[in-house]
Amino acid sequence: KHHGISVDDVSKKINNNLAMLLTNLLRKHSDIQGIMASGGDTALSFLDYVNADGIHLLSQVMPLCVHGKIVGGEMDGRQIITKGGMIGDDDAYIKIKNYFQEVNNYG
Repeated sequence: KHHGISVDDVSKKINNNLAMLLTNLLRKHSDIQGIMASGGDTALSFLDYVNADGIHLLSQVMPLCVHGKIVGGEMDGRQIITKGGMIGDDDAYIKIKNYFQEVNNYG
């Protein structure tokens, strides 16, 4: 309020900057095979930033947490897991990491 910026605008700025940082990281490290986005606004900001058309869903990792491949744009074909921001228990991120490892046969 002090700076005359709404909470929604601050949230959009944060998500857009996260999208830019992630995209720059992925450009520099093409060996990163998967992306995990927590929160719908965060995922949407990233997908918009890379001009994706959407996600081709492949499976459910846990309730309200899905795995798919990005369709269109700069990250076409890259794997992504999106998780609702308030979804999952204390070990949700470990489950997601393990899921990525299983899917990619890192084992």
